[in-house]
Amino acid sequence: MDLNTTAFRIVKALTEEKTEAAASKRAAKKRGGEAGGVARTKALSAQRRLEIALAGASARWGKKGNG
Repeated sequence: MDLNTTAFRIVKALTEEKTEAAASKRAAKKRGGEAGGVARTKALSAQRRLEIALAGASARWGKKGNG
């Protein structure tokens, strides 16, 4: 086996996920984030959600002279 192949295998072994636990952890975080978004929506009034959306849109598209 040549040096490049050996180096490739070492890097691959060090950087890939070792177990299914890491994938499971990522999935759990995603579910938690989705649940948090639903809870936040229920906690905020329609008026407050509108204010947040307008502030976000203004920050995103409201700037002048950016291209």
